[in-house]
Amino acid sequence: MKKGLSRTAKIGIFGLSMAVLLYLGINYIKSKKIFSGMHTYYVEYSTAAGIEVSAPVVIKGFKVGTVDNVSFDIKKSTIVVSLSVSNKYPIPDNSRAKVTSTSLLGGSVIEIVLGNSKEDLQNRAHIAAVEEQGMMEALGSEYEKLKQMASGLVDQLSLAMQGINGVLSPENVKNLSGLIANLNGISANLNTLIGSQQSNLNTMLANLNRASKTLGDELTALSPVVTNLDSVSLTLRRDLPLLTANANNAINNLNVTLSKINSPEGTIGKLLNEDELYNNINGAIDALTILLEDVKQNPRRYINVSIFGSGKK
Repeated sequence: MKKGLSRTAKIGIFGLSMAVLLYLGINYIKSKKIFSGMHTYYVEYSTAAGIEVSAPVVIKGFKVGTVDNVSFDIKKSTIVVSLSVSNKYPIPDNSRAKVTSTSLLGGSVIEIVLGNSKEDLQNRAHIAAVEEQGMMEALGSEYEKLKQMASGLVDQLSLAMQGINGVLSPENVKNLSGLIANLNGISANLNTLIGSQQSNLNTMLANLNRASKTLGDELTALSPVVTNLDSVSLTLRRDLPLLTANANNAINNLNVTLSKINSPEGTIGKLLNEDELYNNINGAIDALTILLEDVKQNPRRYINVSIFGSGKK
């Protein structure tokens, strides 16, 4: 007959069993958050969108809880997500829960967008869900757009390459090579020409510099002349009204004189306009001329001089 376990062994097994039970009980109590001051909220989504148990629950990036459970409601065909949130953070009853991707690998967090209601959600209440396109879905959509753009770009590049191949035909390449050779020859000739005419170019540049300096000196010398011309112009502008008035007066006086000359009532006018008076004056002048000439030639006829006073006059 085999000997049973000793008393010490039984005590040891019992103590170990109690320790395991105590550990499991504490963890169970923690998981149920009986004494942890947590509230449970439920959110329903159409897809899981990468939501996993223990995923963070945040408000404006600050962690306030975790995802407790993710289950599938067969009747509603929805994903039911249980959130465990600290009751230190009251949540208005018109708040919403949004799924946000955190990485390209599909990790997600639940972000609670706070509402403005004065009433808070009660424990085990439902929060309205906000479903947005995940990061991978967004990247997939952008990938399709980029794919289409790349396809169009490849087509354009193909057309461009065809055009380049047409331009770079053997004949065109030969012509282009000849053109480059001609350009090289022209460049060499220009270099030779410039080298041979370097001294002449330097002389011409020196002459241009002297001419420029001389022109500058002449312009400086002309500055007083320009200043004097400005002064004369200013004087003329100042005196021009007086000169104009004097000229007008002289012209008016000349017009009056000419009018008198042309008038038959004046002496000069009669002289110019009456032939009889003009002829009489001419006749008198002719007679006077003949008389003076005769006096000059025959003075004794008109003047009788007696030396002793006895002759007749």
